[in-house]
Amino acid sequence: MSYSTDLLDGFETLYKRTEGVLKCNQEMSNFFKKLSVLEADYSKALLKLVKSTGQKKLISNPFLDGSLKESWKISLNELELVGNQHLVFSNLNNDLSQGIEKMVKDKENIRKKLTSDGQKLTKDIKAQVEINQKAKLNYHKLSKEAEVAHTLLSKGQADPKMKQDKVSQLSSKASQASEKAQQADMEYREILNATNIKQDEYYNTDMPTLLKEFQAFEEDRIIQSKDSMEKLAIFVKEIPPVVQHAFEGIEKGAQQIDKDADIRQWVSENRTGVTVPAHIEYQGFEGEGVSSGAGNNTTSSPSNFRVGTYKPPTTQIKEWGLTSKDQSLSSTEKIAKLEQQHQEISQSIRSEVQARSGIEKLIQFYANDPKEQKKAEGELAEADKKIHTLKESQKLITAQLEELGKTNLSGSNSGADLSNSNGAGGSTGGATRVVRVKGLYDYDATCDTELSFREGDILTVTEQDSSGWWYAELAQSVNPSASIGALGFIPANFVDIIDA
Repeated sequence: MSYSTDLLDGFETLYKRTEGVLKCNQEMSNFFKKLSVLEADYSKALLKLVKSTGQKKLISNPFLDGSLKESWKISLNELELVGNQHLVFSNLNNDLSQGIEKMVKDKENIRKKLTSDGQKLTKDIKAQVEINQKAKLNYHKLSKEAEVAHTLLSKGQADPKMKQDKVSQLSSKASQASEKAQQADMEYREILNATNIKQDEYYNTDMPTLLKEFQAFEEDRIIQSKDSMEKLAIFVKEIPPVVQHAFEGIEKGAQQIDKDADIRQWVSENRTGVTVPAHIEYQGFEGEGVSSGAGNNTTSSPSNFRVGTYKPPTTQIKEWGLTSKDQSLSSTEKIAKLEQQHQEISQSIRSEVQARSGIEKLIQFYANDPKEQKKAEGELAEADKKIHTLKESQKLITAQLEELGKTNLSGSNSGADLSNSNGAGGSTGGATRVVRVKGLYDYDATCDTELSFREGDILTVTEQDSSGWWYAELAQSVNPSASIGALGFIPANFVDIIDA
């Protein structure tokens, strides 16, 4: 079956068909354009998730380590490849959309020409048929008039009462009518012949030729549409291998997670070095009191009784700073580890300073008990030694951070330096000088008497205690929901004095 043999006089149907199919193809173009936008948005969102949350918040998190961290690295890399493939798919769909849209524009011009040619052919044959119809009607009219004229002439000739002049007039009219009828007959025959010739050309040549062009139009449209769908199939086919590769990589990374190895690694890096202590020996009651007359201090206690023995805060015995085991870490991971250690060691220093303040009070309390005072002085020396060691390690961490480009830790030792950690007889009281300080790090209060603040917050300090805890009021905050004017204790080593 074909247009040229089965769609004769079907131009009106073809006009509607060609207009409709091009609108349909335009919808195909719109579909691929929307699909392209959809895939681009998904790709953008997935890649953003991988980089913002995956790499910045997970991979750089100091608490993500060992084989679990390696599994996440593999998974994020594979998901990034999936996101990139969706971007490729988006671009290819956009190309499909543009190709179809160009085809529609080209075909629209062809459709207009085919429609114009068809309308001209139809108009011409219709005009020729109308000319033929008019010639036929004129011929029939004049032939009827000639017939009537001859009938009247015959009646006149047969009527003996009709005068000869009247008969002559009827004869003349009949002759003229016959001539006109004969002339109309000749014209009608010529026009009819021309009409038949034109009709033959119309149905046998002109119309079939134009119908073939309409069919070629439709065939090419279908071929190009088919090509678009085949390309779509190829584009879609490229996605599963990428997803399959991602599946295999993520699955392999997940299977390599080893809980035992991760625990061994973490324990080896954070071991305390503490062993099980020996049993505590029994000490019997001696019964000797200390004379209340010795000196001005009237405090007395048994010689074997102490109002508070120094119990230094538990400080992990660990390697501070970067070691040879950390050489494989990226700069971001090294900074994250050092910052975590800096927070830990600052907390340890603060705890040791607070404990040291308690020892100084013990020394004053045992002013009349030389034995216990000597023990307290020994504990004070031990505390000073620990504080000194921790501060040296803190300097190492700070230096390594500065080597990596992290230089905003200049005030980190202020809290510890304010304590009298290099001597045994310093004051444990508080200063009343009002100063303004700026938060170096985020701090979350651990009880109702403490004050939470964020890095960059401005606080007004009204009391500075040598224990390292200052009483302050929140003046400005980077957190919009913070309670300006809130009061509480803050750790001195978490802030830096900006003006007095």
